[in-house]
Amino acid sequence: MAGRELCETGLVRNGNRNHIGFQWIMNYNIFKTCLFLVLVIVGIQSKAEQLPDAPAAPQIFLFSQPYCPGCEAAKAYFKSNQLAYTEFDITADARARTAFQQLGARGTPFLLVNGKRLQGFHPVMIDTAIQAGKP
Repeated sequence: MAGRELCETGLVRNGNRNHIGFQWIMNYNIFKTCLFLVLVIVGIQSKAEQLPDAPAAPQIFLFSQPYCPGCEAAKAYFKSNQLAYTEFDITADARARTAFQQLGARGTPFLLVNGKRLQGFHPVMIDTAIQAGKP
């Protein structure tokens, strides 16, 4: 090939420099970087798969009404122990009141902790119900 043809094909530029070698080195460096990132991501995913699943949070439902000291004590207990709960005010919500009655509750606070019915606020009983619901 003549020198002009080599320049047009990109094999030679600016005299006798070989740009194919430079391009190959750049592609190789990009390849190494990509391979490194893939290996890091795969390693992170495999470590995540080896970790045990986080324990499921207990399912807690509180049937309450205003000016109920036991209800306030239960809410304070849940807050201090960082336990998430769902509250139903039986005086403000007809559906909550109907569910409350169908569950056989006799007063407030009435709790469902992992499906176990608890009448009144008793921290030891709440803790027992939470522990019983853990796998």
